[in-house]
Amino acid sequence: MNRLFSRLSFSALLLVATTGMASALDTSVAPGFFIQKSGNTTGGIVVTQHLRSHAVHVKGFRTQASLAIPFATGGRYALTAELRKTVFTQSYAGAGLGVGRWNSQGSGGLTYDFLAGTHIARHTYLEGRLYSPITKNGGHSGFIGVNFFL
Repeated sequence: MNRLFSRLSFSALLLVATTGMASALDTSVAPGFFIQKSGNTTGGIVVTQHLRSHAVHVKGFRTQASLAIPFATGGRYALTAELRKTVFTQSYAGAGLGVGRWNSQGSGGLTYDFLAGTHIARHTYLEGRLYSPITKNGGHSGFIGVNFFL
């Protein structure tokens, strides 16, 4: 079931990215690699919806919602609401809070994340993220990927 969810999620994300709908939705897609606390590495994707027109205005920050999906088995995921701020002209940093599951043993729960990115080409950023559960139960995961603003 978890493998099916991962495949369906990946297919839906590819469909959005390839049909051009993502441009109208102000979305970015970041394929990359998740590195788990155990040292295991797996491919994955982070899709971010930038909430510029519907933003909760926080001075100097942009609001966004992100869905992170590693392609490993076990049903890992994170869905976070984030604040992001431009720093050093063409870089950004931020943090978020949401729900997620980062181990194959336990159930989901509150998750926080930190993110940072730097410009490498037009509409393209190298992005790093760190996900962690609020409680001691669950695994931590890092992410490194290339974020394409569509």
